[in-house]
Amino acid sequence: MAGWFPYAYRLSNLIQSGTEKEDDPFDPFQRDDKDEALSPKRPIDEAVTWLSEQIDLSCADRTVRTDNAPDMTPVFLGHGILDDKVNVVLGRMAREILSQLGLQVTWKEYGDLGHWYSNDMLRDLAEFLRVNSLGDAHE
Repeated sequence: MAGWFPYAYRLSNLIQSGTEKEDDPFDPFQRDDKDEALSPKRPIDEAVTWLSEQIDLSCADRTVRTDNAPDMTPVFLGHGILDDKVNVVLGRMAREILSQLGLQVTWKEYGDLGHWYSNDMLRDLAEFLRVNSLGDAHE
């Protein structure tokens, strides 16, 4: 709520091109794997791998499974239009990137809200959790 997406520009490039755009395209450490070329990864897989590398999360430490993530991980984003700390445009960008990654995103804007939460936002979040809870999905 009232947040933004770190590395938004780079992830957007990764999603659109399938590779991270660098100033110098030459990478002496780049792997030349024919198997990877034959089976391209989904954008969410690429994004999770890239983000894991950025925060130095080794493969052994990864607990995120992305094979079903787009189908199983709904996301709620709420943002006040009057937010003077984190501009609503950055929240909209987060929504766009998460949607491009294949995640199910619920986006709510609150016209009279700054960088805080409101009863309306909490009500919307509670409804989102009720609708998207695993218990309700199996009933």
